[in-house]
Amino acid sequence: FFFFLMIRRPPRSTQSRSSAASDVYKRQVQSQRLDLYKKYAKQLIENGDAYHCFCTDDRLKQMREEQMKAGKKTLYDRHCHKLTETEVYTRIRAGEKHVIRLFVPKGTTEVNDKLHGTVKFNHQEIDDQVLIKSDGHPTYHLANVVDDHLMEISHVIRGEEWLTSTPKHLILYKALDFAPPLYAHLPLILNPAGKKLSKREGSISIQSFKDQGIAPEALLNFVAQLGWNPSGEEESAEATEKKGPVPKYSKNLLTLEKMAELFDMENISESNGKMDLKKLYFFNEQVISKELSILSPTSGIEQADVKELISKYRSQFVQALPECKEEIESSGDRKISKILLAVRGRLKSFNDLKGFKFFFAAPDSFDLQALEKMDLQKKKNVAKDILELWKETPFADFNGTNIHKMLSEYIFAKKDSVKNEEVFHLVRLALTGKTSGVSVGDICDVIGKKEAVSRLEIWMNKL
Repeated sequence: FFFFLMIRRPPRSTQSRSSAASDVYKRQVQSQRLDLYKKYAKQLIENGDAYHCFCTDDRLKQMREEQMKAGKKTLYDRHCHKLTETEVYTRIRAGEKHVIRLFVPKGTTEVNDKLHGTVKFNHQEIDDQVLIKSDGHPTYHLANVVDDHLMEISHVIRGEEWLTSTPKHLILYKALDFAPPLYAHLPLILNPAGKKLSKREGSISIQSFKDQGIAPEALLNFVAQLGWNPSGEEESAEATEKKGPVPKYSKNLLTLEKMAELFDMENISESNGKMDLKKLYFFNEQVISKELSILSPTSGIEQADVKELISKYRSQFVQALPECKEEIESSGDRKISKILLAVRGRLKSFNDLKGFKFFFAAPDSFDLQALEKMDLQKKKNVAKDILELWKETPFADFNGTNIHKMLSEYIFAKKDSVKNEEVFHLVRLALTGKTSGVSVGDICDVIGKKEAVSRLEIWMNKL
């Protein structure tokens, strides 16, 4: 898992230009440039820097097997390099299948890498790489050198596994009399087990992260900071307020523009980066929390932006809870806003919205074992008391603040017989089917008096 980044060098009047480079900045399709690659391959052959090879697959297989048996490095033995021009011409005219190989001269090549420094390669260890395949198409090695030169690429930034191929490319640049670009070979990105990422794993596609409820901004920050440590950042206030040690990746979320401003090759680690999904979800939690902060009455955000955000999360709720689609779509902006403010800080991904179905539908099951330490008659008495209090409360006064105050006063009055957690757990269980989670006051504020009373009565009947 790596990426290629090519940076075009600014035009220079002193730089020689090929007529083939007139449209260099347009998207190039290699299959439409075969004649161009063949032209440069012919130039290499004429200068003795490449040659035709007619070896069959069977011969190459036998050659490699013999080399491996002898404990040698598997390199092409230059069987066809000794062919005369006449022999080559005759075999080509006869339609014999062939490729064009690079001729690697004796000596060494030094790669000056931005991250790894100077790396020296002995040509005895470099194979005579195929440049043009038997079907007439170029291999990556020739195509990338020709394309990068004609497109005036100044920097090539790619995965470190391409470092060993770079001397081949530099040999080609020298043979073609091209000015080579600057190279930087980045560390690889490993999976959580420390192994190289593979397409076969299937869980590293953009779509898979989207399906997991990851926000684009979180994924952007996560990928950008794999192996790169932005300098000059301050720890986020939200992270420092959390209890316990602050994670090493507690950084402010960066915009793409800020990343460009802070980016410096000097801050790229030489060590391979690991896909720490905890870090991804940490960023995602920050993105969601930051987004939902604009719903606060004191945010000062334009109403149009608030409506756009609510519309976005209404769609996210529908995706997470398709069985409640009708209830969600019929819910007003005020209700959706209240829900989002209630769950802010509890969402690590958009998929976590599945856990808040109770805002749109009464629970269809209850964890009746959750309050097993509480006497059955005590449960009935508490539920009956709360139900009477709620029924006596005017609709206009049935809000989160008053509900919380009401329950606190009830607990104080019954302090000799009931505990705080017993009351709140019992009420939350009746409203959501679970004893832990969102504040009881927030739940009541969203679902309203009629629905809250109905759910408490249903739960009492379950007892």
